[in-house]
Amino acid sequence: MIRFVGTQTGVLLAPDCRQWIISRIDVTGNLLLGDLSEVRDALRILRGCEGGRYRVSQQAGDTVYWSHRSRLRSGKAYAKGPHITYMLRQRGYSGIEYAGSDQVLADRLLRLELRLGSQWLRERLGKTSVDLNGDESQWDQKIVDKSWLDLTADDLRKEWKEYFERMIGSGEMKQDSDVKERVMAAAETENRGKAAFGCWLMIQAEGWERAREAFTRPTWYRHLKVLRAAGLGDADISAGVVVPIRRRIIECQVVDTWEELRRAA
Repeated sequence: MIRFVGTQTGVLLAPDCRQWIISRIDVTGNLLLGDLSEVRDALRILRGCEGGRYRVSQQAGDTVYWSHRSRLRSGKAYAKGPHITYMLRQRGYSGIEYAGSDQVLADRLLRLELRLGSQWLRERLGKTSVDLNGDESQWDQKIVDKSWLDLTADDLRKEWKEYFERMIGSGEMKQDSDVKERVMAAAETENRGKAAFGCWLMIQAEGWERAREAFTRPTWYRHLKVLRAAGLGDADISAGVVVPIRRRIIECQVVDTWEELRRAA
């Protein structure tokens, strides 16, 4: 990347990665659905996903954003096929020329992007203690600065998965009739299960915002903890219903390259 930018700009850049500071990381995943209509159905559901860490902050065409100004985490979902078509129509476009068959395949892609911002990097890569001797009994430690170079691909995949899985929820929750049984099983006690299920019924009847106002903050988050443990995602909780396309989103395949897309299709 350093070499590429240097070549394009004609500027001699420091070649050592350790001399660079990263202020943002984008982690993307492409979900392969049945067709463009399924992708747009999924986007309609995701546009209503509010609550907890999710705040729909902007919408434009086949794109929805969550907390897009946040310096911690922000999310983005869009239909990849229409985005490619839009780019190809731009005057002066000089990128990849896609074959017609590739554009058809791209219409089946729902792209989910997680942006890890400067605040996330500061918190994740702040000072940490390390054991110099490898012997916990010695407590011979010092404080060191972690580098963005210490991040691994697995670290970033884990962040992406955790962010979007919480939004969508568990594939085992198939329909509304499953909710009560799974909520009761997820709760520590029968009374907590009944209370959490009562919260779910209020969300269905009054909507997410009105239901939240009916509980104290600790009680609300205690109920949400049970509902999420039962398999409900924030998209379900926002809508007050087990969203119909969630299972297809959960079970679809993640593809990272054109080769993977062609094989999966």
